[in-house]
Amino acid sequence: MAYISKEEAAQCRKAIRGIAKHYGFTASVRNRDYSSLEVSLTSGEKVDIKDLAVDSISMRLYNKAIDAGVDSYSGVEDIIRDEFGNHEIRLVNDVWNIFELLECKSVDINHFYLDDYFLKNSKFYKFFSESLAAAKKILKWYDNSDPMTDYFHTKAYFDFSIGSFDKPYKVK
Repeated sequence: MAYISKEEAAQCRKAIRGIAKHYGFTASVRNRDYSSLEVSLTSGEKVDIKDLAVDSISMRLYNKAIDAGVDSYSGVEDIIRDEFGNHEIRLVNDVWNIFELLECKSVDINHFYLDDYFLKNSKFYKFFSESLAAAKKILKWYDNSDPMTDYFHTKAYFDFSIGSFDKPYKVK
């Protein structure tokens, strides 16, 4: 069963805030329900298109959506449905993530797929990957889960984001 003590959370908070400071960000680090470590970037430099790992199809659809004045998830769905004749959920999510990242709103980052969000040389990729490595080291992280048998045994879960639903990311 996942468990993070207050002391472990405090050590993670100190280490991750140091990493954030090194890259020019401000980060919020919380221990949620003693099982998840929430790391959220609260302020820093603006996300630039050069930081994003975006394929050419997603970028073309993003530009098409911008030209059409789309500002909602369902609007992105309509653009993609018009383009492909069906609902390509992967593309909808990719294009919507580009919107949210570039508009500095709130975006949840899946730490298993950092490569899908950012290029490896961007500050954002380096921050999230170094933060994950530091937290895993401090927590002595392990994962002996077996999803096939519905058995989940891990030290902790990680939730990464840029901004949060109630506090958007602030550009310095």
